[in-house]
Amino acid sequence: GGGLGGSGIRNFNDMAQAGGTNSVIVANTTASLKSQLKAAISQIIASKLSFTAPAITATIEKGGSLFQAQFDYVQNKEWEGTLTRTAISSSGVIDTNDKGNWSAAKMLPSPSSRKIWSEIAGKDYKTNYNNWVDTNWSEINSLFQLTNNEVGNYHGSTDGDVGWPRCGEIDIMEQRGDNKSEILGTFHWGATSPPHDYGSFGETKSTSQLGISDVTSNFHLYSLVWNAAELKIYVDNNFLTSLSNSSNIPFDNPHYLILNVAMGGNLGGNIPSNFDQDVMEIDYVRFYQ
Repeated sequence: GGGLGGSGIRNFNDMAQAGGTNSVIVANTTASLKSQLKAAISQIIASKLSFTAPAITATIEKGGSLFQAQFDYVQNKEWEGTLTRTAISSSGVIDTNDKGNWSAAKMLPSPSSRKIWSEIAGKDYKTNYNNWVDTNWSEINSLFQLTNNEVGNYHGSTDGDVGWPRCGEIDIMEQRGDNKSEILGTFHWGATSPPHDYGSFGETKSTSQLGISDVTSNFHLYSLVWNAAELKIYVDNNFLTSLSNSSNIPFDNPHYLILNVAMGGNLGGNIPSNFDQDVMEIDYVRFYQ
């Protein structure tokens, strides 16, 4: 439960690691406990799933090669692994020092050097067999949409030809690790008209101003009310900040939702040398329209 202090959690973590698990589960609610247990069980099951396919092309007289495929299940139908070739000498001994040994994973070029091609209408692929590039984003996205999918760009700086801050950013909830008594609500944007000047507005309020407490041990409701006229941010239905909407800012287009723990930087500051671990727990995310 959340009533444990830092030293108590560290002691339980030591016990968990001694018992062969990664860390202790800290849950303040039944729902949180269930979700964390489900995730932990999924990881345990995933670690037990693997696929190995050895194939030997060798004779004792002539030697040859041992080809192996080793893939481990990660999650969500994703597998990680490689194909390897190891030489076998004429005496039947595996030679790990043979210059002809290889691993497919190590032989792959860097992502920027890989070539991928497809039959994209109006886009040449025969010149260098590589038309799966960002300049063909719109056409590639059209292919994905045929199967009710889309090309997302959750971690990049652009979506199509619109980069940050022109795409807009709404920080519904921010906190600094060294000051849990303050909550930040901020908007960032680039003007929709050239030269797309950067703009930012937000407010920082103390938990006492918002009439709340225990932000590190209890769940709180962080919400955004967004319409054509205005964007308002609330904490436990207490008003934090707002921004008037207009055609000059990019808050009339869809946005991605990002839930993350960012460390260091100008806002977070230096990471303490004695930092061990921290947890961000989310009970639910809901959208209403």
